[in-house]
Parts: sequence; C-alpha cells; structure tokens
Amino acid sequence: MKNKVIVATCALFFSFLLNITAFADSVYKCNEILTNPEFGGTKEDDWNGDRIFLGSYEQDGNLSNGSEPVLWRVLQVKNNKALLLSEYALDAKPFSETSSPTTWEKSSVRQWLNSDFYNALFKSRGTWKKKYVLKTKIKSSDNPVYGTNGGGDTIDKVFLLSWEDMYNEKYGFVKGLPVPMNNIKEGALYGAVSKSRLCYPTLYAAKYTNPLITRNTSFSINPYGEQVNGIGSIYYILRTPGVDQRYITYVSRWGRTTYNFLSPIDHTESSIRPAVWVDISKLNIVEISDRIYCVVEDDNYVEQAKQAKNYKNEIISSLTSTYQVKANSVSASEADSFDEISNPVYGGNEKGEWEGDRVYFGQYNGQKVLWRVLQKNENNILLLSEYALEKKVFDKSGISVWENSSVRNYLNNKWLEKVFTQSQIMVLNEKTLKNQKNKRYNISAGHSTKDKVWLLSYDDIMNPAYGFVSDDTESNSRICYTSQPKSVTKIFGKFDKNENQIFSNTKLAVSWLLRTPGFSNQYISDVNKFGDVYRHEQRKANNKTTYIRPVIEIDLTKVRLESNNGYSEIIVQ
Repeated sequence: MKNKVIVATCALFFSFLLNITAFADSVYKCNEILTNPEFGGTKEDDWNGDRIFLGSYEQDGNLSNGSEPVLWRVLQVKNNKALLLSEYALDAKPFSETSSPTTWEKSSVRQWLNSDFYNALFKSRGTWKKKYVLKTKIKSSDNPVYGTNGGGDTIDKVFLLSWEDMYNEKYGFVKGLPVPMNNIKEGALYGAVSKSRLCYPTLYAAKYTNPLITRNTSFSINPYGEQVNGIGSIYYILRTPGVDQRYITYVSRWGRTTYNFLSPIDHTESSIRPAVWVDISKLNIVEISDRIYCVVEDDNYVEQAKQAKNYKNEIISSLTSTYQVKANSVSASEADSFDEISNPVYGGNEKGEWEGDRVYFGQYNGQKVLWRVLQKNENNILLLSEYALEKKVFDKSGISVWENSSVRNYLNNKWLEKVFTQSQIMVLNEKTLKNQKNKRYNISAGHSTKDKVWLLSYDDIMNPAYGFVSDDTESNSRICYTSQPKSVTKIFGKFDKNENQIFSNTKLAVSWLLRTPGFSNQYISDVNKFGDVYRHEQRKANNKTTYIRPVIEIDLTKVRLESNNGYSEIIVQ
C-alpha cells in the first residue's frame, strides 16, 4: 500500500484537478486504503482528508454530454463502512413542497434523495451495484437550542447531515463555540465561521437551480481571528429543524451553522449536499492523486474522473471576472399627448428588463422626479418612482400592517407636501387599496385603505401587466438604484424565469420596501438589489431603514404633457 502524505490544506487537491497527473495502474481494496480525516480540521481551519469519485450526476452544466463523476469527502471510516459527503452542492431543492410544519421523516427532499437523485447517481454506470450503498438508520434529532421535535428516525440510503454532524471533529470539522447560558440551553453550541464547512455549487447547480451564491468578496472572521472569504460559496440545508418545524437549519456561505428560523422549509433555492454510507469492503479503487481516489467502475469512468472540473475555481473565476456593460439608458417618450404614452412591455422585454414610458412629475431635493408608467387607461395613469428616493422604517411600533404604518403616514403627509405643489396634489387620485395578506404564511395585511401615495404589494411586483417578470426570483425588471449607474455587472449563476442573465451594479443597487407583511406581523416583504422578492424573515418592520419607491395615480383629465429635453413632463392644467 502506498504511503500517503497528509496535505496541510485542500489547495493541493484543487491544483491537482487543474493539472492531472498520469493515471496510477495499481488497484486497491477500498477498506485497505481509505482513512479518517484530520481530527477537528487543520491549523489553517480547513477540512483535510481522503476524497473519492463514486457515481455520476449532472455537474458541468452541459446537458448534452451526460453526467459527470461525483466527488465525495470521506468523513469517517468504520468497520468496513465509510460515511461520504458530496464535495459540492449538487442541486437545489426545497426541504418541503409546502410551508406546513414538516420534519425530515416527511420531507419531500428526503423522498427525492432516495428516489430520483439516487437513481440518477448510478444511472449511467451499468457495472455499478447499488447494493454497495447501505441503508442506514438516520437519527432525527431535535433542535439543540429551541427543542423543536425532529420527528421519527428513518431508514435511508441518501440523507442530509444533521446540525450536530457539522461540529463533529471526527468528521474533520471545526467544533462550535459555547453559547452564554443565559441565552439558550446549557451545552448548546453556536456556529463558528469555518472554512472546513464551506461549500461551492457545481456549474449545473449554479446555472440551472439558482442557489444563493456569495457574489461579492465578503469576509467573516473565524475563531482564530482569520478572515474567511465566502465568495462563490453557497448555503446548504441540514435535516435538523429550526425554531419550529416550518424552518430548517443550514450552513451559511461562510461555514457557520444556524439553528433558528432563517431558512423556510419551502425555500426553493436551498442547496443540497447529499451524504451516504457505503460498504467499502466490496469496492476496488485507484489513486489518481494524493488522497484522491476513484472507484473502478470502468476505464471511461476513471478517465472522466481524471478530467473532473474544479467547480470551486470555476465559480470563483466567473465571479471575479469583469463583465462590465454600459447600463441601459433610462429612456422616456418625448410626447405632447397622452395618446403617445403606452403601457409597459408585458412581463418585461426579451432581456428581462422593465421597458416602457417614463415621465417627470414633482420635485425631490430640487430635482425633477422620474416615474415609470405602470399602467394607463382613458382617465388615469399609474406611476412608480424610477429611483429609490429615501430610506424609511416601515413602522416604528414593529407591526407590518400598512394601514397603521409609520411609512404610510409619512408618505401621505410630509412626503406628499415635500414633493408636490398644492395644485399637483389636487390631481392625485385617492386610491382604494386592497391589502392582500401574505398567502404563504397566512399573515393578515389589515383593512383596505384609501391613499394618495403608497407602496407596491407582493402581488403588484410580479404583475406582468406592470412590466415585471411574473415570479418572485431575481429579475432585472425589479432592480432599483438611487440614480442611474454608468455600468452594471453580470451576476454569475443568476437567471430569471426566462433564462435571462441577471445584471446589477451591486454597489449602487438597493433593497426597497413593499407593503405586504412577511412571515409574521413583525416582518415586512421587500425587493433586494438583485430584484429578488422576499416575503419571509429578511426585514423586521421596525428594524433598519430601507429605501422606498412611492406609487401614485394621476387623473389625466386634469393634466397635460409637455416635452422636456427628451422626456415628457406632466403639467397641471
């Protein structure tokens, strides 16, 4: 048996994948050569251990060339068995198809892993015998902090790791840090930032499943006082429940676990990092680099493993490459008649951008306010401010009901008088708003209101008649700035529902408030700087000021249009 040199970090592994060496002819019994990882990770706060190619799954994003060999970390070797964890996030699935309380035992992701995923993993390899993957009793432990019931134990071939697994030093992970006893249960740990738990998506997962990738260079500090760069990494879910059974624990993009409610079980962008137990006494393997092995399925499989992509480097390279493009100019019709003003392009244009007419009306801080025309009929025109004008807390009392909110009072009083003259205020319609509840969490939005100025609702922001893409994921049609940027940047791995690439100047784009409540009546929905709509726990109603984009409706019988340097301006008659 070959002597194996324990590498200090995973760097040599990744450099190997870029510079493949000659294939070693020696074939070994798996149980004679695989070893346990370095206890508790390395001094450099990284995971270090054996890795093995086994099975195939779509990974390179090229659907025409078939699936690629899957690389796994060897977390534990025990009694001719090995616990394997996929090196990369292979797909993205919700933990549950609904928001109803669910445990691992009843989850849709468990069913998918043990059926569609399991079958796909070995579909292309006729010589592979599925019996080598073992059925294992999986303990469904309770949440260590909140005591949320984890449900019944299960028997699975494929599963997700638990919250406790991610702090198991025998598996090569850095241990968590103790939590002050006056905060939570005695003996609980909280998530330490750690490179040993970082995960990166495959190109397939990044492009076709839209997981939440860290797009910018962003650092967190680990327990050793060192920076952990999460660029290109993604969060992945665990099987342990969160604060209650509507939420699931996960590992963040900086390798920190969370045990609270930050990941709803029906979140569609939850990345999946499968685990399996394998009977290694029956497996033959070859070593294709130091501590990198490949199951001998057939010669073609070994050759494919030798050519495997380093998805971590691929993702980081794509994110750090510059894709600067000139921002689309904010065009507006130079019209003298409202007959020349039209409704926006239904559902956005071919590039997924909002496209329509824009007009001036009112002044803010000495500048004319530019508005998007969301809808026009014979008598009225509905307008949304083109830019985010200022920051406000939704409600100082912390309740996310538009009817009684601080921001509603401000918009319909001080803001109204700040932006419009008295004659301009007179042409604004007082609109009756039906304030829809949060349908996912069944949270009431309060009674209908009558307003001259308001914020869009969750349903409004996905209304194709207003020129928006008709789903709540990233969309160029919803990205907002405080002023027109000179350039925007390609956001790798993010596409809208029509496969349009997402572009945003992330330094200038802002999040902006909606009037629909979030997952409880203390949270409010908003749109982030990538045009992604959040309707759960992202923003408390009384926590942090957030940009607003006011909406108004004007009575066309009382105004006219004048051309003004390439734009149209609404003038009170």
